[in-house]
Amino acid sequence: MSRTLTVGFALLPCFALAADPCVAVTQKTLNDGIELWADLTNCSEVTLSVTADETNVVNELPPVVDAAGRTHFLLAKWKRANRHEAWKLKDWKYRWKLGRRLPRPPASMAVYRRPFDGAFKVIQAPHGTFSHFEGSQDEEAWDWAMPEGTPVLAARDGVVVGTRTDCTLGAVDEALKSDANYVIIRHGDGTFAEYQHLRAASVVVKLGARVSAGQQLGESGNTGYTSRPHLHFSVFHTVDGTLRTTLPVSFGTEAAAASDADTDAPPLRTTTPGTRDPKTQRALKEAAKAFDSLDEQ
Repeated sequence: MSRTLTVGFALLPCFALAADPCVAVTQKTLNDGIELWADLTNCSEVTLSVTADETNVVNELPPVVDAAGRTHFLLAKWKRANRHEAWKLKDWKYRWKLGRRLPRPPASMAVYRRPFDGAFKVIQAPHGTFSHFEGSQDEEAWDWAMPEGTPVLAARDGVVVGTRTDCTLGAVDEALKSDANYVIIRHGDGTFAEYQHLRAASVVVKLGARVSAGQQLGESGNTGYTSRPHLHFSVFHTVDGTLRTTLPVSFGTEAAAASDADTDAPPLRTTTPGTRDPKTQRALKEAAKAFDSLDEQ
């Protein structure tokens, strides 16, 4: 009786895994299989997808795994299915996205405050053609031009689940798409907010810290894939290791002044607490249908 084991290492060919130290995966070889262990450094909420070329092995864990606040956990465990036959495992890959899956979208969307004080020009609104286009996974994001060093404030209460502050470069360069400094906040309803392109070494909150709306998180900057100093803000939930969904954001009525009169972008969506605009209602219904279809699979 022969046994064949072939293991291939292949990391995701993108700059997120090469540059961002958030996730590291190591392999442990067993007598009858392989384990993958994930370790997180500057984050505590990621969703990972695992694939491999398998022969006579079974992964005892789901192909999509949430960190769920853990920083060290078992990501995959392949074991030989038939002990009388040869088995092979090669070309395993993992992909990850910040954030966690939701069992169901929130019944309603919160009203957010501006993530800054003062007035700054909207340079790209939701569904903008530069980087918020359909399929970008940033469709509902907002970009405000602002000088480097401007205090960036929490738009809603939550817990810090991801930070990065070591990036120093910024340009319109595909190679820098995942090299922006950021803060990720998890809200009480399970959604997440990201604050991106922050200044190097400017983040002032720690992983696991509870923050209140209006509290300073860091300073605006010009890091990553960017054409000018600005703040990128979005609210999202994660689907798997390759996909996330951004959600429409409504700002309180006091946020109307955040858009300068000379901007070419649409005005900020504003609302009063307890109301939902039609676009938000449609997005929530579509998200609910999508989650129902997942349950049926």
